[in-house]
Amino acid sequence: MYVLWALLPDECIRRLGIVWYPNREWAVLLPAYSVIIVLLTYFTYFSLALANTPAFSDPMAFIDAKAHIPALDGPDPYRRSNDPNVVPESYDIPIGIVNRVLYGPRKHRE
Repeated sequence: MYVLWALLPDECIRRLGIVWYPNREWAVLLPAYSVIIVLLTYFTYFSLALANTPAFSDPMAFIDAKAHIPALDGPDPYRRSNDPNVVPESYDIPIGIVNRVLYGPRKHRE
């Protein structure tokens, strides 16, 4: 019906028995508005995702509230797991240790 209303001349539509219909400019405006609404929806969700993403320097970029970090008091939990008779506890490894293992010790610039 939409395509017939958009393409047929007024005389053909009246012969079909339809005496009232919206202005023809809506045949162009409805699809145009629909495309704009879809694009604005994508832009809005993309903007919200960018706004809620923490900065790279923020620790929340790689640690969340569910992280299981070992307590600092007592012996080092990472060294305790070297004993072959011990089943180590499950911990999230801090990013500093990961970087030292992957990239070596930090080199100071002179």
